[in-house]
Amino acid sequence: MPPDDPFERADQKRLRLFLYLIPLVGIVPAGVNLYLQRRQSLPNPEQRRQRQDLQVSRQAVSLAMAWLLALALVNLGGQLGETPQLGIMLFNSVLTSGYFMASCWLMLQLGRGKRPELPGLDALGNRLP
Repeated sequence: MPPDDPFERADQKRLRLFLYLIPLVGIVPAGVNLYLQRRQSLPNPEQRRQRQDLQVSRQAVSLAMAWLLALALVNLGGQLGETPQLGIMLFNSVLTSGYFMASCWLMLQLGRGKRPELPGLDALGNRLP
């Protein structure tokens, strides 16, 4: 990864991208990054350099939102239906484990120097502001 900013080293940028992908915690800095990028409406060289930051932030936020939506729907379905509580808790744990594994997979791809992406998540993330 060539450095975009002479004052920022590549490992600092990679560490910031890892921070966005931390499960449950990384959604806050990723959301702040998306919000700040949205407030800058004019394209400038800094925005072009932060394209990977924006892409990783969108993926982190969309992955967390999909996980939270799935948990809410499972819990709502469990309350409305006659499903045993143990089955709902088991399915919630599978969803949460999948969220953590997907975040770890994205971190692993980033650590290898590849573009962190999950199929289907890019299309969802590109719809975010």
